[in-house]
Amino acid sequence: MTGGDPHSAARLALCGCAALLLAATSAGATSVVAKSFTELCREADLIFVGGVVEVKSQWADPQRSRIESAVTFSDLRWVRGGDGSEVTLHFAGGEVDGITEVIGGMPHFRVGQRVLLFARNDHSISPIVGFHQGCLGVVPDAAGGEVVVAADGRPVVAVNASGFELAEAGAPLSRAVSLQTVLAAVEDCLRSAESGE
Repeated sequence: MTGGDPHSAARLALCGCAALLLAATSAGATSVVAKSFTELCREADLIFVGGVVEVKSQWADPQRSRIESAVTFSDLRWVRGGDGSEVTLHFAGGEVDGITEVIGGMPHFRVGQRVLLFARNDHSISPIVGFHQGCLGVVPDAAGGEVVVAADGRPVVAVNASGFELAEAGAPLSRAVSLQTVLAAVEDCLRSAESGE
């Protein structure tokens, strides 16, 4: 840059600093703080078990700079915050007009999937408490009941105040706790919160 405009170097340095600041801010915005089971229960406006009946992606703004997906759940069993037969939550990302926007760590939903959700009643990148932590799969077991699994399919083997204890990858579903056990733990946690314990 010798012999050039003395202000060019300053502008270049300022742009570099701004880019670093923006990168640091973006990285911080996507950090996820681990949530305990108690925090999942207490921070959720909506807690329910339901099946995914529709996943619809659309442009989130007139400039077509962001995509969001509206996920509709039906056949609901409410634990907190609702009484309707359907609920729709909005998540950042999706696919529209051949353009795909993926948010790292975002839960992915498919029609027919059954889930237990701890969610906030707001419009954000992810309404799930803990970004993805409050999203668990509900699957049938060999005895005709339902058990709870993590997003990666590992069975949930225990529930306590600190969180969900997961089995190792590839563990059989027979080790998973029942949906009823998890829902009973949620109801106990909510009762404790209401009584101020």
